[in-house]
Amino acid sequence: MKTQIQEIIDFEKVDNLLEGFYKTTGFLTAILDLDGNVLSKSGWRKICTDFHRVNPDTASNCRISDTVLANKMAEGENFHYYQCLNGMVDVAVPIVIKGEHIANLFTGQFFFETPDISFFEKQAQKYGFNKKSYLEALKNVPVVSKEEVQVAMDFLLDVTKLISEMTLQRQEQIELNIALKESEERFKALHNASFGGIVIHDKGIIMECNQGLSEMTGYVYDELIGMDGLLLIAPESRDLVMKKILSGYEKPYEAVGLRKNVERYPLRLEARNVPYKGKIVRTVEFRDITEQKKSEEKLIHFHNLMHYIIEHDRSAVAVHDKNLNYVYVSQSYLDQYNVKEHDIIGKHHYEVFPEIPEKWREVHRRALKGEVLSADADPFLRADGHIDWTRWECRPWYEADGTIGGIIIYTEVINERIKQEHEIKKLNKKLEILVDELELRVHERTQQLEAANKELETFTYSVSHDLKAPLRGIDGYSKLLLDIYGNQLNDEAKHFIATIRNSTLQMNQLIEDLLQYSRLERSQVKKERVLLKPVVEMLLDMNKTDLDEHGFKIETNIPDIEIICDPSGLQIALRNLIANAIKFSKKSDNPTININFKEDEKNWFISVTDNGVGFDMKYSKRIFEIFQRLHRAEDYPGTGIGLAMVAKAMNRMGGKVSARGELNKGAKFILELPKTEQ
Repeated sequence: MKTQIQEIIDFEKVDNLLEGFYKTTGFLTAILDLDGNVLSKSGWRKICTDFHRVNPDTASNCRISDTVLANKMAEGENFHYYQCLNGMVDVAVPIVIKGEHIANLFTGQFFFETPDISFFEKQAQKYGFNKKSYLEALKNVPVVSKEEVQVAMDFLLDVTKLISEMTLQRQEQIELNIALKESEERFKALHNASFGGIVIHDKGIIMECNQGLSEMTGYVYDELIGMDGLLLIAPESRDLVMKKILSGYEKPYEAVGLRKNVERYPLRLEARNVPYKGKIVRTVEFRDITEQKKSEEKLIHFHNLMHYIIEHDRSAVAVHDKNLNYVYVSQSYLDQYNVKEHDIIGKHHYEVFPEIPEKWREVHRRALKGEVLSADADPFLRADGHIDWTRWECRPWYEADGTIGGIIIYTEVINERIKQEHEIKKLNKKLEILVDELELRVHERTQQLEAANKELETFTYSVSHDLKAPLRGIDGYSKLLLDIYGNQLNDEAKHFIATIRNSTLQMNQLIEDLLQYSRLERSQVKKERVLLKPVVEMLLDMNKTDLDEHGFKIETNIPDIEIICDPSGLQIALRNLIANAIKFSKKSDNPTININFKEDEKNWFISVTDNGVGFDMKYSKRIFEIFQRLHRAEDYPGTGIGLAMVAKAMNRMGGKVSARGELNKGAKFILELPKTEQ
């Protein structure tokens, strides 16, 4: 309460009252809180206002004296005399509100007997007061008797009672106002916290509404107040609403609402007749049920859809309650078991089918305890002795409160499926026998082919090696003829001998390539660390004459990197790709060869790109087969073995080669080598 004293005491009235008391009796007054703070004063002596309350030390004496005097009030006295530390007499009366001592009413700054002048002279000297002015102020301090003070205190006691009563009334009014404000705010908060619109109307005219109604209808608050509430209802529902108003109907009902933008929406209304501002009015809750209606429509649609699915599914569906009485059956169920719906709905499952064995009854008992049971193929003995193979599932269904409401049984006759499975098993058995026979034949044929390939490789190597000797003789004697008899031969003879030599060289190259191809088949792969950049530089240097003669531009980005591969296989692959690029780009304008390198986590990639004649991508795999040519030998001489050797060399290292090309725009060949443990 200490922090509220200035709010609960009407100091304007109190100041007027105490000022009149001072002018009538000459007794000054003051109201101080329990910490010595001055809240009100009248008629204070100059010695206090100009000296004691100004100087820090004497002002401190004043606060100490006031506090000591205030504490005396706590001992239960009606009033108490006290000589302050600055030499004068003060008297205090407690101000008590609802039993709580909140402040003190003081009078004083007088003497009961003539003061000791020497005390005040010393005080003037001690605190640095102007002695003459200080003693002059002292003369104005009255000397009064205790009887006079008693009379004054009797009046001041009445004054404190009056202050207490006034303060109590003011406090109660403040508390009432606070409670009223809190009540209004609470009402307003509850009013606007509604999930719908709230309206208070008198004979249809809106007196009050909440923010929810404004948000729902699109009207602002000021537009709604004074409006005819029926304007918030669509025309087709206004007669209904008016009848409910006139009859005092107080249960929920549905109507069609109308927003400011003329949009209609489903609405639920619920009203009460209540007293408000001295009259009986009607309070109405507006609730937009658009989402509820959508949910209901979805539920109906879902129900219809599920009904359609069940009725058109091959499974027979039966729904039982927890007592195993039939609740629902699908048409498939009726057809499968040759029963009528009106004959079984509401009846016990075992009454309809008394022959159900204990095995199935146990399934039903377990499902009613929450288990889901099923079988993919189960024999079912019908009443006529026929066995049906069925696929079934039995599971519980649950009420809204989570309790088991009963069981659902799905069954499907799968006789045809079982028959097909038996046929498939027979066919699989026959197929297994055929596969075993085929694998045996493939194995035998593979062994025969491997033996034939080995013989072919040996034959190719031997024949190729044996052919090189006579070819050297043909080439040597042809050259000797030109050297010895060249001057005696005419041009036609020279041309014939040159053709013989060129043919010999081509045959020799073919034999060399065949030998190389054969060696690739027979040699063992040896993987080593290989510095890639020197290999590329060496192969380019081997072709330097041809490159310079035709003005090739060479671009490379090979880093100083080691890769793990078969060195001879890598050289064979790169040598043939570079030779190919030179051969098919010689006739190009500004012939260019680009050799690049890149890698990822698993592989190294080396590409050779040219801007030569290129090829159609439909031949991208064929060009790696032996003796396959896309161009005439007269235009681009070659053996048709080079790219086959590239493919074989890469396969032996666990890598691969691929090609991309476009006619008359060039080709790109990419070697892909797998990274191995390093």
